[in-house]
Amino acid sequence: MERLLTILTLVTTIALELTLTAVPCAAAIAAVEPTTTPTPTRWKVSSYVMRSIQAQRNSDPHASSAALVNRHPRKHALHFGCFGAPGACDGAPGLSASTNASTCCNGFCKDVQFDSFNCGGCNRGCFFGASCCSSTCVDLLSDRLNCGRCGVTCSAGPCTFGLCNYG
Repeated sequence: MERLLTILTLVTTIALELTLTAVPCAAAIAAVEPTTTPTPTRWKVSSYVMRSIQAQRNSDPHASSAALVNRHPRKHALHFGCFGAPGACDGAPGLSASTNASTCCNGFCKDVQFDSFNCGGCNRGCFFGASCCSSTCVDLLSDRLNCGRCGVTCSAGPCTFGLCNYG
């Protein structure tokens, strides 16, 4: 994933540099106006774009994406990664915003209350066959407090194969 991000950053840098660099063809200018010297074309570029280009030239592969995330954290968090930007994962689509469980894990927004690979925190994976319910790894086939799915409690009897056994 990091390699993909580096490639994306490099392609973006090249595209921006090609767009911002206007080098007129000397032969074409000489054919049209042989006695005048070409004047360089100046482009108006926002300070945000310039910071992005400078960050990429400083060889930090994440700096430009981090700058984009810091400018619009919620909009770009799932596309470019959160990179620890404050508030980047707050209210991100598909995450439980009401419980504030959205956390930046390895550059991506994760719901640590229900993500089996980041259960209760980053890189805390549940064992095979277990699910993450309220930041705790549980076996939905046998857990009386989470029988069959998170939050389903068996009032009497055990949970067997994800069903409450009352009998």
